[in-house]
Amino acid sequence: MPRIVIREMHTRRPLFAGDHEDVRNCAETAVAQGLSLKGADLRHANLSNAQLDGAQLQRACLQEANLTGANLSESCLDYAVFDNAQLHSAALCEAQMTGASFRGTLFGATDIAGARLNACVFDTLSALDLNFIDAACLHRLVFMATNDMPCLFSQPPLVLRGLSHMVTCLDRTLLLGHNGFHLPFAPQSRETASEIFTFAHRHAGLIEQLASTRTLWLPIDTGKRVA
Repeated sequence: MPRIVIREMHTRRPLFAGDHEDVRNCAETAVAQGLSLKGADLRHANLSNAQLDGAQLQRACLQEANLTGANLSESCLDYAVFDNAQLHSAALCEAQMTGASFRGTLFGATDIAGARLNACVFDTLSALDLNFIDAACLHRLVFMATNDMPCLFSQPPLVLRGLSHMVTCLDRTLLLGHNGFHLPFAPQSRETASEIFTFAHRHAGLIEQLASTRTLWLPIDTGKRVA
């Protein structure tokens, strides 16, 4: 079997090494032995179905890693980087996540029951499918809209699908598709204004009701004609 070395991301200091089938088996062995993988460089690693429950992965870099079906329950993932990683069917139950980055991360049937999320950053629509209502704590999470607008939320997003744009109500902002808007509703881009206002006019009553669930005010003139 090849000798696998897991190194610290910045210092390149070895964190754990041994003869293992692959990096997944190496990481599982380290975690099973109670060793810390804080700051580990696990970029591009194939960790599908890995059993890493209870792992100490603070500040670890899991960029573009395949974590499909992985078990990260009860792990410490503070400030870990999951950018462009795959987390389909992964378990993050009761995990601690402060400042973790999930830019470009793909989710699907990802379990976050009992997880504590604080100041994590998301930017993919699949992140809005996470069952945030099952999390133990949500505090100042950020969804970065495509118009570079940070949309903060500390309670589960309210998502409506099936219209020409997905509508998401966050704490103080509204997402129409990937675009974020402060309320009162006022798109800034001339190029998107026509499409967005047409959509808002067509579904004004529904959007107003959704927004009101977040104690927001969304003044849309439903009597205004839209070309």
